[in-house]
Amino acid sequence: MARCRFRYRPTVRGDKTDMCVLMKRNVAKKRTKTKANKGRKLYKYRPGTVAEREVKKLQKSTQPLIPKAEFDRLAREVTQDFKTDSRHQPGALAALQESAESWIVDMFGAAKKCGTQRKKKAVTPKDITVARQLKGLK
Repeated sequence: MARCRFRYRPTVRGDKTDMCVLMKRNVAKKRTKTKANKGRKLYKYRPGTVAEREVKKLQKSTQPLIPKAEFDRLAREVTQDFKTDSRHQPGALAALQESAESWIVDMFGAAKKCGTQRKKKAVTPKDITVARQLKGLK
């Protein structure tokens, strides 16, 4: 009898299928049939590896983090409270977006330092409130 990783357990229907055959079918399902992988098993990255790669990619780029159309819509919505028929120059909106993103990145950086001080890896709302108090904001 062929060696198998798992013991044979009869199914509800009473089939006498060898467990090795079932395992081979399951492994084959996990593999993809694309030309790039050629039937090899997909690699599973450890938690945080892909996130670090994305952070490094975003730090290298100069593109805005917030999409331009969404930020413009938000800025127009906020200015509607003060003046109903206001117009915005595209350069002014770009400068406003750049400064807002810079402020957000600085705030999250300070919050990350506060979390590191508490020996925590994730940023929590408590870290953000402490960072705001240290910066002299409300």
